[in-house]
Amino acid sequence: MKGRGPFLFLGLLIGFFSLAAQSLLFREHLLAYAGNEAGIAVFLSAWMVWVAVGGVLGRGFRKAEAAGENLPWLLLLYPAAFLVQLLLFWSLRPLSGVGPTEQLPMAALVGWTLTLAAPVSLVTGFLFTRVARVREAQVREGASATAARLYGAEALGGPPGGASYTAAVLAGAPVLPTALGLLLFWLLASAWFSYRSEAAAAARVHLLVAVAASAAWLAGGQAALERRRLEALPVPAGLEVLETADTPYQHVLVAAWGRTRSVFANGELSATLPGDADVTAEAALLLAEKPDAREILVLGAGAEPLVCELLRVPAVRVTHVSDDGRMAELTARHLPRELSRCLASPALRQVTSDSRRFLSQATPRFDVVVARFGEPRTAQAARFYTAEFFGLAQSALAPGGLFSVSISAPPNVLAAASLAYAAGVHKTLTGVFGQVVFTSGSRMTFLAAAEAGAVTDRPDELERRFERLRSHLPEVEPGVLATRFESARIAALEQGFSLAGSELTATDESPSVFLLNLMVEYRATRLYELFRSVRSRLLPGFLLGLACLAVALLVGRGFGLRRGEPAPGGEGRLEGTGLLALTGFSGMLGQVVLLLGYQVRFGSLLAEFGLLNALYMLGLFAGTVVAGLPRVSRVGRRCLAATSLAALALSIALVFGLVGGGLSAASEVVQRGAFFAVCLVTGCAAAGVIVAGTRLLEEGGMTVAGVAATVQAADNAGAVAGALGGGLVLLPAAGLSGCALAASALPAVPFLAMLVGSRASGPGKRPAPVPGLLLGRVLFFAWLLLGAFGWLLPALAPAPVSAPSSVAASVDLPGTGAAGASRTSEEGVVSLSSAQVAPGMAGYGGPMDVVVDLERNERIG
Repeated sequence: MKGRGPFLFLGLLIGFFSLAAQSLLFREHLLAYAGNEAGIAVFLSAWMVWVAVGGVLGRGFRKAEAAGENLPWLLLLYPAAFLVQLLLFWSLRPLSGVGPTEQLPMAALVGWTLTLAAPVSLVTGFLFTRVARVREAQVREGASATAARLYGAEALGGPPGGASYTAAVLAGAPVLPTALGLLLFWLLASAWFSYRSEAAAAARVHLLVAVAASAAWLAGGQAALERRRLEALPVPAGLEVLETADTPYQHVLVAAWGRTRSVFANGELSATLPGDADVTAEAALLLAEKPDAREILVLGAGAEPLVCELLRVPAVRVTHVSDDGRMAELTARHLPRELSRCLASPALRQVTSDSRRFLSQATPRFDVVVARFGEPRTAQAARFYTAEFFGLAQSALAPGGLFSVSISAPPNVLAAASLAYAAGVHKTLTGVFGQVVFTSGSRMTFLAAAEAGAVTDRPDELERRFERLRSHLPEVEPGVLATRFESARIAALEQGFSLAGSELTATDESPSVFLLNLMVEYRATRLYELFRSVRSRLLPGFLLGLACLAVALLVGRGFGLRRGEPAPGGEGRLEGTGLLALTGFSGMLGQVVLLLGYQVRFGSLLAEFGLLNALYMLGLFAGTVVAGLPRVSRVGRRCLAATSLAALALSIALVFGLVGGGLSAASEVVQRGAFFAVCLVTGCAAAGVIVAGTRLLEEGGMTVAGVAATVQAADNAGAVAGALGGGLVLLPAAGLSGCALAASALPAVPFLAMLVGSRASGPGKRPAPVPGLLLGRVLFFAWLLLGAFGWLLPALAPAPVSAPSSVAASVDLPGTGAAGASRTSEEGVVSLSSAQVAPGMAGYGGPMDVVVDLERNERIG
């Protein structure tokens, strides 16, 4: 590999392949646990861990010449690692011992992902350092310049890779053919690189591997891999798979169980065809509430059975909006004959559009709006359970119109965390609509209207209204509607809501329903409680001590105090490593917030993950180019780092404005453009910090390979802390805007420290280290960090789930013929006993005596 051309080409190639592969693997990783976006933080942190490890391992060769001879052969590691990582991700559930219908515990999710995400990211970090090491042996130039050029080339290669993958997904290309195309592209490009590097034997091997992979694919490899992938999906065993498809939004699977057809989206049951008695009863309830309804809007894919039940009334016209057109086409091919005839009715208008976009453009003409989406266990579904979405639904209603949304009924165990799920939806609705009532049963249906009195929960009145329509729905027996409004059940649920803490209002910037499910489903409640406990009990005294010490350091001698001789290179290495780690932490926390905010706002993260990362990488490249300009390169490293940190803080502050609703009134085009611009600006600012960090490391006496390895290790180690610590611990407590605020505040700390240090040491002079100076800087940083987390963010956090200190109540909670239930609460403990559980829990029938500690959210008897 001689000359700058092959060197930069390999950097471009690594950037292209790594970002395209990361986007595809991110999608496959989400499938392992039903698409929950908690995996954003887990996946990115695991990726960064192994990139950092690979960067350090890349320094292992003693002789650069030997590394240069072996480099064309080392490029074969990428396709092997990619295939191995796909197989490992598909084995995540079997390896963790979690069944296909169970939720992965958070500990298993984090632990196994950190283990299984190694192959591709490890090779990425390893090759980056290897290429820098080989280049160092060929030319004698500054270590920081060489590392910056390689980093810039990798950043420039990333955007085409991410954009190409996004284009393939939007075009409807299946995952496995896309993966094959990516592998063949790498093998052909690396063969050309090997040939240009005078390694003809390696080039021939690359071509042979490409031919062998294509032959294996045609000889049955595609079918074998598809079967292996289907086995990894969280779908109940025993179902006959009829058809699958990868859409821009999710993986869709249609399976058969006898005459029943089940539609799964990312492993979650989305629809059951042809429907059941509950669907007919729901249609009867909606029509009884609005017997004169003429225009009905049904939102959500998989709602075809409900649509057909509503169309049985001749006067009704239905508009059905499906967010995923590919899923709607797949479902239509497997509908029973009677449903197919129904969907051909002239009274039905079918639209493929994002539901939020459709509502924002709709006129207020619908008598009934029905939202039928999956449970808000993911940010993609939770975007339809926020105050902003409910406001859009209300704007589409005609005067006196009705809005309906359904969720799984809370269990007959009044634990705070589980009831707060339903309580959060109820509280969010009451903040938008003037009247909200709800039903009991296997599913809880909320009925809301803008005007008080527009909705009735009186069973006798509902039965009277429905008599006019009974001829159209004769299957609905008398009394069925009354069972959904049993006063004892409703009273029990209302009391449960108050115990669970119904202050949790879900918004786009703080989708508390999704975050609460993240804690409940993934058993992260103890982690959240630990954070709250430390914040409330230990933080005040600790902060006071740190504040006194920091003030003494600042007022006393300052950060630039000179004493003794500087240790050779020591300070440059420490400062450079610290800058890179801080940039990684702040940037990754901001990126997690940005991606989650994008998913909540638009719901298309799976398709556009590669595009967003491509824009960030393009910003990295632009920042690297700007920082390498002659005029900029003459700027002092401290000034460059301080300016870049300030820009990074500003860009993440823009994230705060986006997810906090700063552009909520703007059009979708403007909002998307703002997200894209923030990705560019954040990448550009981060590149400036990285370049400044490489200069500090070079001043510390590091070689090119040492600088490259440290950049990978420090930056990615900080990113891991930002993804896991912020994305999983801080996010449930502070919401998206709170995390973005923390990420934008952190870079201001070293910015201030550098300004103080430069001013104290004088222009052009390098400040010398002082005994205790590093400790002082760390403590000052920790003081501001903990101060932001402990005092500022709780003000933005949703109210914690808690129970009254002492509550006593006795209510009847009958099931079908139940004898009743009683409940008392002392210090947050609830006891229930009933002869029969609620409908929908028939599998758990029989006497039940349960005691739940509301504060700890655990069963104690």
